[in-house]
Amino acid sequence: MGLSSQVGDMSAFFLTLASCLLIALISGRRSWYYPPIMLLSFTAIGRIVAWLVHDAALALDLIAPEVIVSIILLIAARRLANEA
Repeated sequence: MGLSSQVGDMSAFFLTLASCLLIALISGRRSWYYPPIMLLSFTAIGRIVAWLVHDAALALDLIAPEVIVSIILLIAARRLANEA
């Protein structure tokens, strides 16, 4: 049951992220960048909370790319707004 939930949740996470980015690129509408930014940012925050509160390992190798990609997408969204 746990594996099914994990695979289903991760599939939904990445498919939503990829779909929103593709729609943003095709449509040129910056609002489609925000769901992936939120997904990645909340994931990074959740990992930090898990480390602080639940004694999980601090996964900096996973947190860093999430934060970096979120920043890149935020810059892309703002840049797209300036060009429109």
